[in-house]
Parts: sequence; structure tokens; C-alpha cells
Amino acid sequence: MSWIVGIIGYITILAIGYYGVLFFKVKQERSRAGYRIFLLLSGLFFVSGSDYIIALFQGDTEATFWQRTIYFILILISLSIALYFRRKEDKLHAHEMTTA
Repeated sequence: MSWIVGIIGYITILAIGYYGVLFFKVKQERSRAGYRIFLLLSGLFFVSGSDYIIALFQGDTEATFWQRTIYFILILISLSIALYFRRKEDKLHAHEMTTA
């Protein structure tokens, strides 16, 4: 049951972070801010779930399979979104360089 609350909290943090970026940043800075937010979020999940991640690779039975897997998936999702924003920022800079 607690992992369901964790997933709901994760989605809430993602939504607040994403819409906060959209609301408070101008268009050119959105991708940079989004990259930093999601990279920070993936680091937060890596630190908070590091015991589960270590147990995943060691085959330890201290954490259940779902706990280990969910933390691993949340970290991968956060990193994927961070890389998406990074690529978006790189494309924006490349476009600015070609138009200048």
C-alpha cells in the first residue's frame, strides 16, 4: 500500500515540477530548468531507494521485488525525462547558432 502512495507522490512531484517550469520560466529557459528538475528528482529517488537498488542487483530478499523494481523504474523515468529536456535545450541552442 505504501508504494502506491509513493507512486502517487512521484506523479504529483512530476506534475508540480513540470507545470512550475512552464509557468515560471520563459520559453527559452524551460528546457534547462526542466532538465535540472528531473535530474535532481532522479538523484533524489536514487538516494532514497539506494538500498532497494543495491538489493535488486545482489538478489537480497530484504526488499520485495516490486519495491526494488518500482524504484528502479522511477529512476529510469526521471533520467529519461531529464535527457529529453537536455536534447530539447541542445536543439534550441543549435537553432539559435544557425540563425545568428
